[in-house]
Amino acid sequence: VQLTKAQTVENVAQLEARLAAVGAGALQELQEYVLFPLRFALKVPGPRRERVVQRVLQCLSAVLLGTRVRSPRLLRELLSELCSCLPAPHGAPAPAEELQLAAVRALLALMHSAQGDAIVALYQPSCLPLLGFAVSLLLGLAERERAKQIKLAALECLQVLLLQCECQEHRCLREEEAQRCGDLFASFLPGVSIALSRIIAGDVKQGHRTTVSAIRLFYQIVGLVMADEQLARVPKQKEKPSVEQSRIAELIVHRGPEWSRSTSEKLSLLLRKIVELSSVHSHWKVRLELVELVQHLLSNCRLSLVDSFTHLLKALVGLVNDENS
Repeated sequence: VQLTKAQTVENVAQLEARLAAVGAGALQELQEYVLFPLRFALKVPGPRRERVVQRVLQCLSAVLLGTRVRSPRLLRELLSELCSCLPAPHGAPAPAEELQLAAVRALLALMHSAQGDAIVALYQPSCLPLLGFAVSLLLGLAERERAKQIKLAALECLQVLLLQCECQEHRCLREEEAQRCGDLFASFLPGVSIALSRIIAGDVKQGHRTTVSAIRLFYQIVGLVMADEQLARVPKQKEKPSVEQSRIAELIVHRGPEWSRSTSEKLSLLLRKIVELSSVHSHWKVRLELVELVQHLLSNCRLSLVDSFTHLLKALVGLVNDENS
C-alpha cells in the first residue's frame, strides 16, 4: 500500500526485504497481489525516475524467480509492460545501462517462470504482434548496445523467447509444438537472421561470448523454421482446419516452394558471410561454434539449405587443420 501511494526506492526496498522472508508456497498464492504495486509503479504517468524503475524491475524479477506464472492473461500483460521499459530503436534517448539490464533480466525471469497454459497460449497466432515486438526490441539491444552484459542478456532472452533455451528447467518442445512454432516463427526469420549476422560480423571488441551466442541463436532458429520435416509437411485435405490453423494461414507467410526457395537463397548469402568471418576468428570458441552450426544445419536442413552446402563444407575442410585440437 505504501508503494502504491509513493513510488520511492526506499518503499521498493522495504517491500523486497519483506518478500524475502515469505515462503515459496505463500508467495505463489500472493503472486498477483504482490505484483500489483510493482506493475502500478511501472505505469505511473509522467517522467520515469530511472532509479525507482530499476529497483522495481529488480524486485519484480525476484518475485517471478520465486513463483510460476500460470495465467495466460498475466503473462501477456507482464510481457507487454516489461517491453515498455526497453528502449525503442528510434525513440527517446536510451535509459541508463543499469536500467536496460534490469529490464532484460526481468523479461528473462518472466519467461522462465511461465508454465503450462500460459506458455502455450503465448505461442498462438493472436500473440504474434506482441512476440514480434519483443523480438525486435531485444534484437535492437543486442545489435546497438556496446555494453557486453546487455548484449549477452538480450541474446539469452531472445533464445528463451524463441523457445531455444538450453537450461534444464526449460522443457523441450514436443514434435507438434515444434512444427507449430516453426510456422509461427517463419515471419520472424528474415529480420532475426539478418540482425544476428550483423552481430556476428560486429566489432571484435564485443567479445567472443557475444559472437558465440549470436551464432548459436542463428542456427537454432534457422534449424527450427527450415527443418526438412517442417517444410515437407502436407496438410491433410480431408480435415477441416481449426480456427488457429486458419489464423496461422492469415497471419504468417505462405510457406510454399517459392517461399522456401527464396528464403534458402537469402540464407545462403548470410551463411557465406558467417563462414568467411567466423572461420578466421581469433578465438577458438567462435570457430568451434561454427562447427556446431554446420553440424546442426547439415543434420536438420539437408534439403532446404542445399544451396549453402558449399559454404558449410568449406568451413569444415578449413577447420580440419585448426591450431586448436
